Amino acid sequence: MDNIFNKLFPPRCLFCGSVGSVFCENCLSGCRLVKYQKCLVCDKPSLDGKTHQTCLRLGIPTQLISIYEYYGKVRDCIKKSKYYSRQFMALKILSREALGLSYEWSGSFDGFICVPIPLSKEKYLNRGFNQALLIAHTLAKGHKLTVDESILIRDRGTKAQHAINREERFKNVSGCFSATEGNVGGKKILLVDDICTTGATFLEAAKTLYKVGAVEVKCFALSKKL
Repeated sequence: MDNIFNKLFPPRCLFCGSVGSVFCENCLSGCRLVKYQKCLVCDKPSLDGKTHQTCLRLGIPTQLISIYEYYGKVRDCIKKSKYYSRQFMALKILSREALGLSYEWSGSFDGFICVPIPLSKEKYLNRGFNQALLIAHTLAKGHKLTVDESILIRDRGTKAQHAINREERFKNVSGCFSATEGNVGGKKILLVDDICTTGATFLEAAKTLYKVGAVEVKCFALSKKL
């Protein structure tokens, strides 16, 4: 049925209007890749995104991998995907492209469980989906991992992080997540989200998971705001 529909109404690229895909190869190739990975804590360059030894302490993720700069078509794709189903398909294509690139930087995720950063109930009801979950499924399929969205719970809504400064972002997400030892104890967790800016959300989520027995936490962001 999808093939018939696509023949009758061929998809057009959201960015250049060319026929064939909602995110064409030419526009995908123009998306900026991050030039080098950074430590999640200090935001300085780090080999393979590993947390610097001087930054690593109890409750801190050991690695952050990000693929694209949060800029231009990547930024537009992520923003639009939160509200329109057609743009949601563009995010799926971008995530598949990022998967191929992830092998260059990620190293091994063997034994990790993909856990998307959860939305608040209000945001989930408004959107009908969690874009981080889509990215997590794409990443997990490529790296042969499992996805478990029940491990991490968002207990309350928060302000939009882009609208507040760095200090306020950490206060904004403080205490907003919960997890239980029965779901987390002894496990290695790969947190997944669409954007990483200050790292406040990842750091708060990781702290929550370590408190209830996670063995190790790593992070993957589709994009990084520089």
